[in-house]
Amino acid sequence: MGELEKMTTGLSEECGVFGAYDMDGGDVAPSVYYGLFALQHRGQESCGIAVTDTYGERKVHSKKGLGLVNEVFDEEALQTLHGNLSMSGIQQPEEREQRMRCRLY
Repeated sequence: MGELEKMTTGLSEECGVFGAYDMDGGDVAPSVYYGLFALQHRGQESCGIAVTDTYGERKVHSKKGLGLVNEVFDEEALQTLHGNLSMSGIQQPEEREQRMRCRLY
């Protein structure tokens, strides 16, 4: 991606996005974890997962943090993310100021 395209679109190649939807209503956080893990080569600075339940209260639950996917999420964290619809992402910020905070979600 060229510098002009980065400036005009705001997009860069140092990120990855993964989403999942379970039509039967099952929790998707464990599957999303492995999806992010597979995309980790796209960014290794921060990651986050947001989930919601399309059949229940429809409240968004999320967790994000600085570090690798396996450093941010453990079994206990994934068990708190209940929902059948999820959007998640990983990021590798280009600027030093952005690296100091996790900008996902």
